[in-house]
Amino acid sequence: MRVPEAAGALACTIHQTISQTWIGESGRGYLIQGIWMDHELTKFFSKLFVPQGLRFYPHYPFVCRYRTICHSVIDLSPQGRRGHIPNLHRAIDFLEPEMRRIEAALRTTDFSEGLPVFQEMKARVPPYWAKVFERLRVSVYLNERDMKEFLVEA
Repeated sequence: MRVPEAAGALACTIHQTISQTWIGESGRGYLIQGIWMDHELTKFFSKLFVPQGLRFYPHYPFVCRYRTICHSVIDLSPQGRRGHIPNLHRAIDFLEPEMRRIEAALRTTDFSEGLPVFQEMKARVPPYWAKVFERLRVSVYLNERDMKEFLVEA
């Protein structure tokens, strides 16, 4: 939802589908670090919708940011982004009713495809999603400096 502001600027209200991603802290003294489950949620969301066996690292199609579900599109053209908006809405509609169960599972353990909530939801994923990601390809190559790079194509 966009809300007009001063000087023609636009503000955007984020629909926060995730209650809290902060789990706790680790370390002592000056070395205290926060523990967040954002990356575990990202893996859960992406693995749920991408067909099993398809390798997509380091591209995660669905990510957890700002306590909500975001869609990382490959085609950044206006038409490409516009074409993926329905996919984001379908993913949110599928995930939102189960979000409290997902959060509860990931607060106590790291993501695994063996999590009961993941397996149950994966069995209910509509066949539509296999078609969405059927052309997703990630290839690894060495650049001119012999450093590993990834090419993500769809």
